[in-house]
Amino acid sequence: YSCLKQDDFWYMVFVITSVMVEILFFLFLVIQTLNGAQANGGKTNISLTCVFRQNCTLPCNVDPSSDTIVHWDLITSGGLNVHSYFNGQDQLGWQDQQFKGRTSLFKDLISRGNASLMLTGVKIQDEGRYSCYSSTERGNRKTFIQLKVEGKLALFIKEIENRLICSSEGIYLKPELMWSVRPPSKLKLHSPTMVHQTEEQVYSISSSLLVFDSLYDLTYSCTVSGGRNTTTVSFLKISKYIFLNVSFIQLSVCNCFRLFCSSGGF
Repeated sequence: YSCLKQDDFWYMVFVITSVMVEILFFLFLVIQTLNGAQANGGKTNISLTCVFRQNCTLPCNVDPSSDTIVHWDLITSGGLNVHSYFNGQDQLGWQDQQFKGRTSLFKDLISRGNASLMLTGVKIQDEGRYSCYSSTERGNRKTFIQLKVEGKLALFIKEIENRLICSSEGIYLKPELMWSVRPPSKLKLHSPTMVHQTEEQVYSISSSLLVFDSLYDLTYSCTVSGGRNTTTVSFLKISKYIFLNVSFIQLSVCNCFRLFCSSGGF
């Protein structure tokens, strides 16, 4: 009988231990789930590309509230204050000089959960990782935005005497320029090219191509590449021969140029 009671005791210990292990494992799963939900709901990561010299909106959703605190910071540059808002108004006393007069919030939308930042005249120096911190009576939230700046390629081309001038400016990455002719020709294209970097850390490029008056029905194309942007502009040289047999007068050759452009984006 004593042996039976001892077996029952150890059986109960085994059952209780098993139940406790299951409970602890369940609690562990619950904690992991809550931590995962907090990581996903409390922190958001966004990648954004803005165009150099244009305006750009950095998105940030917050909990709807009539008393919201918002802090925008550029954290890759040592934590520069970009824009702050609390007590129902902008608080720009700590704003870094880089962003003076270039930031704004949509104030009528903050209480409805929108604390997005409008950044005007995007600069190369604006590139980096931003944080949008918000605090309400419901808790705190943080959004991280990785901002990348791209230059928008715009090509300009003109004819001066027997040369075609192709140029572009405001390019973010160091550009490359290439001339081509169609249909393919053994003609050697003589085209001096100049690249210049401005104080704003962007590039300009210019090239001059010698055009032969004796060759007609050729398409001259200028292609500029900068980063993931590529733009092409082309000239088509056409010849027209018109003859008038009046008083032995022959109309001379008329040389014309037609311009057409094509571009490739990101």
